[in-house]
Amino acid sequence: LFPGGHGQNTITQLMKPVEPYNKFIEEIAYAYEKAQELGWEFQIPAICWMQGESDIAEYPDTDYKALFHQMYNNLNNDIKNVTHQKDNIRIICYQTSTLTKGERYKLNNYDALEPRTPTIQMEMIREDSLIWASGTTYPYHFVREALHIDATGQKSIGALAAISALKIIRHKTPSIGLMPLDFIVSNNQIRIPFHVPCPPLCLDTIAVNKADNYGFNVIRKDNTDIIASISIDQDTVIINCKESPINCKIRYAVNGDYMKGGCLSGPRGNLRDSQGDTKRFEISGKSFPLHIWCYMFDFLCTPNK
Repeated sequence: LFPGGHGQNTITQLMKPVEPYNKFIEEIAYAYEKAQELGWEFQIPAICWMQGESDIAEYPDTDYKALFHQMYNNLNNDIKNVTHQKDNIRIICYQTSTLTKGERYKLNNYDALEPRTPTIQMEMIREDSLIWASGTTYPYHFVREALHIDATGQKSIGALAAISALKIIRHKTPSIGLMPLDFIVSNNQIRIPFHVPCPPLCLDTIAVNKADNYGFNVIRKDNTDIIASISIDQDTVIINCKESPINCKIRYAVNGDYMKGGCLSGPRGNLRDSQGDTKRFEISGKSFPLHIWCYMFDFLCTPNK
């Protein structure tokens, strides 16, 4: 079941009881009734969530994480009331990367609000077993380098979502994608261990145009990047800084040219796993690797606990 999208809306504008929400539940009820007429079982194992651009560009003064969980609870309850299923619905969540579409966007802005929504999407996938990963959007070409990923990107995100959907149906362990698990500060060095779905970690500057420091930044309060070097040690990224990074912002893929999107000049990074070495998909006879790219993030660097 794939209802048509309802674009240019913040999450608040899509929540119960607005018309797009009601329409979604009505379509599920219609499908359930048709299945009953045919003698079929019908349930909803998961919903794919592709939203968040307006929650970046419009700078709403809201708590995206709290609203997302409220939306999930409404969906879970209302869908289960229709289908009478016992299993909770999962959300297969992508990550928006349209940071530069915010009119206040400035490169290396310590107080930037644009990374807030994508970082929350990553945190929810990492923390909540009912929210699963598909992928982030920056590794793909955007149509006219503007807002939407192109057909190949859509196919890639769809293939990643399908992997999660099949795992849900088959009761496998959750997919959380490629993302940081923690960060450890020692003098001027930051070590970031990652959850790597398919090792080894790679820095790929072919599929995605090379970003400064491969997409990593450590931003001081005066908007200065203090990174000296980046390296990889198995599942860990090591960032050497020119001075102590405490109270700086540790960021990945928070960059790009103003109003640009996608893998050429938009917000991006070069860190991925190696899933595409064995998993590929085809479009019109052409084969594409299905790598998992690191989610973008923005964290305050605090002393180790």
